[in-house]
Amino acid sequence: RQVVVGIKPVDKTRRLRSGAHIIPKDKKPGPDNDQGYVTSVCFSPMLDQWIGLGLVERGRERIGEIVHAHDPLRGEDYDVELCSPVFYDPDGGRQRG
Repeated sequence: RQVVVGIKPVDKTRRLRSGAHIIPKDKKPGPDNDQGYVTSVCFSPMLDQWIGLGLVERGRERIGEIVHAHDPLRGEDYDVELCSPVFYDPDGGRQRG
C-alpha cells in the first residue's frame, strides 16, 4: 500500500520535480519497478533545499532509504532519500512556544 512520505534529494542543490516515479536504487525504471511517485514539491528556505511529499509503497517502513527518482517527461534521474513528511520542528516545540 502506498503511504505519504517526505522526499529530499541526496544532492541538496538538486531541484525535485513533482510527478517523478520512485524506483528502487538497484532497478531499472519501468512499470514493474515503479513503487510510487512524487506528489508535490517546494523550496524550503528554512532547510535551504528542495523538499517534497510522495506516495510510496511501504513508505513508513522505508524511512532513510535512498531510492531513485525517474522523471521520463523531463528526462531527469536522481537519487532521493525517503524521510518523515514533517521536515521542520517534528516535535512541535515552536508551536507550543
